[in-house]
Amino acid sequence: MTLAACSDNGSEPDVPNVKGNEKFIPIELTVQEQAANRAQNAFAFTLFDKMCSMPDAPDNVVVSPLSAAMCLSMVSNGVADATLSQMLSTLGAENLPDLNALNRVLNEKLPLMDRKVAVTMGNSVWLDKGFKANEPFIKDVKENYDTEVREILLSSTEAMKAINAWCSENTAGLIPEFLHDPLSQDSKMFIANAIYFNGKWASPFENTHREKFTDSDGTSSDVEMMVESREIMHANGNSCSMVAIPYGNGAYRMLLILSNEREFSDCTEVTNLDKFNMLRDALKITNVNLKFPKFTVQQEFPLNKILYNMGMTDAFDANKANFSRLTSSSPLFISGIKQAIYIKVDEKGSEAAAVTGVDDWGDIGPIPGNPVNFFVNRPFVFIIEEQSTGAVLFMGRINKL
Repeated sequence: MTLAACSDNGSEPDVPNVKGNEKFIPIELTVQEQAANRAQNAFAFTLFDKMCSMPDAPDNVVVSPLSAAMCLSMVSNGVADATLSQMLSTLGAENLPDLNALNRVLNEKLPLMDRKVAVTMGNSVWLDKGFKANEPFIKDVKENYDTEVREILLSSTEAMKAINAWCSENTAGLIPEFLHDPLSQDSKMFIANAIYFNGKWASPFENTHREKFTDSDGTSSDVEMMVESREIMHANGNSCSMVAIPYGNGAYRMLLILSNEREFSDCTEVTNLDKFNMLRDALKITNVNLKFPKFTVQQEFPLNKILYNMGMTDAFDANKANFSRLTSSSPLFISGIKQAIYIKVDEKGSEAAAVTGVDDWGDIGPIPGNPVNFFVNRPFVFIIEEQSTGAVLFMGRINKL
């Protein structure tokens, strides 16, 4: 996953053929799609919480919940019985048709929300030469996820280069090497999702200076801090406070969350979706003195153990996995799920990209009141979301700069 700033404040994002709305037009979902959307957003927070709670979690944890959910949803179209039940439960979804319908809408609408924010999503299925996938599975992933399907000798260096080229193309070159080695000779299928985000702040930061940032371990370092007094959305919660910084026309925004204490362990607004939504719903336009550090994070990590601990157990077990809806030619199980991330945030905006791979296989006038200080000079959580659906494109905990 990659996030990076726009290249020029006075131009459109440096991505060809950007299309989108001039003004913010909310995405409309059916009742069934709304339920699936709530579930998918809950999955985002559960996944993030599990990642941050891992004993070996790095200081800075960044994930694209939407990329992970899209990838797992594609895979879900090929499983049955207990394997399907566990995957749907992990995703929080009641049924597969509603999940597919929601993701079809998101795939179609998210890239069109804002002409000043480039959002692209790509999905691909790579079949080993001679491996036969069931036509209903191929039909479902093509219709619902606009998936490219290719056949290639998966264990070859050629396949590794082709998959890496696809990842690079679908992340504007931010993730050029998702695979570092060829896939194993036992691999029958490789499924990938890529998300790229490039957005300008609605109002770029004009002032930066160096200031101390206190890390989670109490040490401090000098960082480039963006400084601005502006009217933005702000809310106070029981254990955290939040601001929302909009991109472009406001369809996309970055939520910044600061714990009232040094640690986030008691900050339920970042681990519980209901409490997060209460804080999010309390946002109102406020005069804010804002200090916010520039940062860049690049990482990759396996998701096997995390998803296993979330209840998706059978899919990783060669003796229990049921991929009968995907193929009738040979038994399959998931041998690996990995996500690669890159994010860069600066005074102009943000650019982000993520790849998840599964291997078998307007002006409102002056605001009264005294300004609120929101100084991001200690550990914080950020979320890049689409406002009308709350879809979480990227989410991260920054403990050390």
